[in-house]
Amino acid sequence: MKTDVLRDHVFRYPHLASLLGAHAGSHVISDKPPAITERAAGANMSIDVGPFSYVLNGIVGAKTSTTNVPIAASDSKPRIDLLYLAPDGNLAILKGAASAKKPMMEDIWQKWEEPYPADFSTNDGLLLAEILVPANATSIRNEHIRNIVVPAIPADFNIIHSVEIFQRGTEIIARKADGTILESGIAGVDDTDVFDAAAAGCPNNGSIGIGPGTYILEANKLFYLSDNSTTNPFYYAFGPAMEGKNCHVYGSGPGVTILKMANNQHYSGHLAVLILNRTTGDMNNGFTSFTLANLTLDGNRANQEIVSAIDGPGLYLSGSIRTNEKILNVEMIDSFGYGAYLGNNGSGPAKGVIISGIYAKNCYKSAICLDTTADVSISNSVIYDGSIGLEVLGNTDYATREYDNISITGVTCKRAGITIWCINGCVVSGCTMDITGAVVHSYGLQVHCSRNIDIVGCRFTANKTSQYVTYIDGGGYIQDGSYDQVKFRDCTFDGFQALKVFGSAVVEAYNCTFHAYTHSGTPGAAILLKEFDETISAVVYLYNCELIAGSPDTYLISGTNGGIVVLIGCYALTPGAFNVNIPVYAWECTGAGLAKWKSRWIAEVGYNSTPAGPSTISMNLDRTAHIAAGMPIKYWTTAGGWGYGVVTSITSNQLVFAGMPMSGNINALFVGTSEMVCSIDYLIPGSYASSANNSLIQTFQKSFSIWQGPPARLVRISHRALSADSGTAPRVTASINGNPVGTDNSNTGLPVSTSWTHTAYGINGSYNSINLGDSIELRTTQGGSGDSTFLTVSLVFVLEK
Repeated sequence: MKTDVLRDHVFRYPHLASLLGAHAGSHVISDKPPAITERAAGANMSIDVGPFSYVLNGIVGAKTSTTNVPIAASDSKPRIDLLYLAPDGNLAILKGAASAKKPMMEDIWQKWEEPYPADFSTNDGLLLAEILVPANATSIRNEHIRNIVVPAIPADFNIIHSVEIFQRGTEIIARKADGTILESGIAGVDDTDVFDAAAAGCPNNGSIGIGPGTYILEANKLFYLSDNSTTNPFYYAFGPAMEGKNCHVYGSGPGVTILKMANNQHYSGHLAVLILNRTTGDMNNGFTSFTLANLTLDGNRANQEIVSAIDGPGLYLSGSIRTNEKILNVEMIDSFGYGAYLGNNGSGPAKGVIISGIYAKNCYKSAICLDTTADVSISNSVIYDGSIGLEVLGNTDYATREYDNISITGVTCKRAGITIWCINGCVVSGCTMDITGAVVHSYGLQVHCSRNIDIVGCRFTANKTSQYVTYIDGGGYIQDGSYDQVKFRDCTFDGFQALKVFGSAVVEAYNCTFHAYTHSGTPGAAILLKEFDETISAVVYLYNCELIAGSPDTYLISGTNGGIVVLIGCYALTPGAFNVNIPVYAWECTGAGLAKWKSRWIAEVGYNSTPAGPSTISMNLDRTAHIAAGMPIKYWTTAGGWGYGVVTSITSNQLVFAGMPMSGNINALFVGTSEMVCSIDYLIPGSYASSANNSLIQTFQKSFSIWQGPPARLVRISHRALSADSGTAPRVTASINGNPVGTDNSNTGLPVSTSWTHTAYGINGSYNSINLGDSIELRTTQGGSGDSTFLTVSLVFVLEK
């Protein structure tokens, strides 16, 4: 410290040096200060210093008797000496330079300037007083003495902790705020004992401050996580908030204060945790306030055994019902298990968790794992290299419990994924994830059996050769719930498989980009609905999204074993491939890649998935104001695939149609517009059924009929005769390209009468498709008497698009 920094009578050099010394661990114990006075028996060049107690560089000591301290003889110029307690426990004087300067118009000697022969540091000792030695003085008077001793700063002062842990040379010391030494030892050898003493000596609602340095800790304390101290044994190194005690732990900064697990602490049968906070037993309440801030946690992974499939081991583990848990500005590196595992151990959710400013790298398991928490904020963190970077877990009651209220913002994961599992209510915003180059297999963004998940403004990336960016399921291979409800807004997905959805997941994406690639002849997919060979029922809704195929053979949409894809206002500027045997509905989509899916079908809701009959649908909502008889419908059933029909009647709870029969459950129902329905009437004159005839149009009208429109489906065959057969009525049907469409009466059609007869579900879905140029004919069987006359046949078609 320079001697000319401050010259004020309060904050001049000696006083400032004394304050710094107090902060560094040297101060007088406040209730036992020294009495520094002039010599009692006669005036001479000395002072008396009475008994006092002190802390000198963290060591508690006491002067038990009055000591007379001589002052060097006065010179012709005034000077200012410093009285101090040296490290050897003796009182000493730092003599001034006999050139104290009196500023103009300043008579108070405490404002004089004094250049000392050497800078005074905290290593020199504990400053006690300034002594004015006047010019040509023969004695020191009380008015020449200024006591500048600094007592212990109160424990609630914002830069002083209840307990401090610090290193001094080769020593490690745990000291209370009043100067009491709790424990000391050799740094790197006795660190664990010192930390244990600090944890025990920290009062409830107190704090532990840890100074610069690397502290080597051993997991030497056994704790049972479950069944009231009988099962699930763990060994921990540092427990600042055990058994419900509130505590706050602060380091001097990441990379400055380092808590490092000693070698060979984590192995099979000896599961280790660097910091453990919880209570004995499953149901006891934990802390109501805890902070871990400003330090590095180092798991020393290279010198530990890796034990797989175990929840909890790692750098930080907390449990029990608790509130106000904060982890701030913490570096977590080289964990043999988790970085931070915030668990509950079956006793209920932890509430009020704030995690911010985390830098995590090379954690074997998750860098951050929340297991059954609520009211959580995770922000502004960077995670590298882990099987999972961020893992948020809940219980299987997610569909019925109250919202978890979890917020994740500004988190970056590199070579580490993000998992959300059985969560009800989570917002993820402004995050990035890139699993390219991940050392272990990563599921990327995995959302399993969750509800009310909103993911906004994020970018998710995987490699372009094999990885899928997302892995979203609702009760797929692990049955944790009925379905998964996830919404994406303004997100980008870039990887070999961009969006993978299966199980019973329900996913909505708005204004998102899905970019997929082909590698070595194997195409990925922008949208993939598949998981092994299992039958799925997932539904994906895309609104104003962009699908990008890396190559023309890259699938824009791929799904063959169940599920539905609905695209509204989406676009794909370049062509891609399709591998679909599932419903794909597209409305007002643009671009060359989605041209084939441009459609006027509108997805319908409010129906029962179990048909009431082959052509009857039970309605859960009254849709009579929106659907009318004569409107076309399109439906996908689990056993029959796509079917088409025309509504013949609708009530508040039932829709009846004519068309292809339904088989299995209904996975999708669409309603088209009125211009998508067209009909053709044919008049066959005279006695048309005197014999069987498969070409009534050509025979009686002397003409031919071909289809001149876009792809369509014949869904209803109606007919009526002017006069009936006096014997058995003939049966009439229609054919397309020579294949009979009607299936009634073994593909011969319904009997003709003098009133209209209509097919219901007697339509062959294999033959009712019609394309430009396909031929249409009418067929009849022979009537009993052959005298039925003037046949009218009306065919109703529904356009496919």
